[in-house]
Amino acid sequence: PVELQMLLMNAGGQVGVAIERARLHEQMKAYYIEKQAVLLRLSQALLGVMESQAVMDIVGQVTADALQVEFAAIVLIDEDEQSYSLRSSIGWPSEVSRQAQHIPLSADTVVTHSIRARVPVVIPDHAQETRFATLPILTHLGITSSLFVPMLVTGEPIGGLGVNSRAQRNWSADEVRLLSLIANTTAQAFERARLFEAEREQHELADVLREAGTSLSATLDFDSVLDRLLEHVERVVPYDTANVMLLDAGTGHIRVARQRGYEQFEDQVVRDIAALSFDITTTSNLRQMVESGHPLIVPDTMIDPDWVKVAASAHVRSWAGAPIIAQGQVIAFFSLDKIEPNFYQPKHVERLAAFAGQAALALQNAQLFESLGSEKRRLELLYHISRN
Repeated sequence: PVELQMLLMNAGGQVGVAIERARLHEQMKAYYIEKQAVLLRLSQALLGVMESQAVMDIVGQVTADALQVEFAAIVLIDEDEQSYSLRSSIGWPSEVSRQAQHIPLSADTVVTHSIRARVPVVIPDHAQETRFATLPILTHLGITSSLFVPMLVTGEPIGGLGVNSRAQRNWSADEVRLLSLIANTTAQAFERARLFEAEREQHELADVLREAGTSLSATLDFDSVLDRLLEHVERVVPYDTANVMLLDAGTGHIRVARQRGYEQFEDQVVRDIAALSFDITTTSNLRQMVESGHPLIVPDTMIDPDWVKVAASAHVRSWAGAPIIAQGQVIAFFSLDKIEPNFYQPKHVERLAAFAGQAALALQNAQLFESLGSEKRRLELLYHISRN
């Protein structure tokens, strides 16, 4: 009887272990199936999407649903590769999206650590977290736990994907792997969309430049060319206000020759802009363009030590300029303004440079035509004098 009891107990234990193993196996199989279903659903949703913003919006919603969280966010490294910005979010207030722009990658945060180290960051409970300071907004929103993973393309980070929950979550290894898989799928889809958008933008830019060239070549009147320049450059690089400045190479004196957009402000601003003039030797951004021959951007005028502050341009928070060069000499400048800080980025430099080349040719032709007209009138006057 004792041996039988021991045999039965041993058999029962083995059965219990077998049942537990079977249960765990079923759980793992169910989770694997669920994970595959999430990735399949995501891949199918992204298959025909060719716009980067749409990619991120889809991913944010799928991620929040799959991990059953109230908050999800995607950040991308900015073009300068020194900062990152929030590009899409689920659950976060709109003011957070507006404020979470151009955050230095040198900052010591969950996001920057994950991106720089290319590793997931798991925080089950922010109240117990000692590696990173808890941001006030997390406390304000009642967020208790967070999980963040980098988005990698060929091993290099382009941004990251994060989820947050008001509940304490002991994020499992499977959840970390799932979020990492979603991030990798997102990175690939985003790169595909980015390349498609870049190609489309190049085609659109070529069309705009072609149309602008046709319009500018339709007149040889110098004033008419100046008027048309500001109309066409807006299609190449957006602006809130803009002007064209002419440079007198002999004196280094620069004056505003045409302006556009300032009428949305007081009449005095329009008059002040029209009366603006600069000296090339004392105006850093303009002098730099003359010396380099290349466009220049000031992402945020408030923090640029060389920005020349004048009352008429107090609204300008982001600025882009380009030299207009004819026969190797700078003859004029484009000056474009945005009220939004950090609007102008390196991509705008290339577009503005392309249009500045067309502008130079148009202005050069108009000046040549004007000088020919002046010479013709001078010769006619001499002819009449000689006849008399």
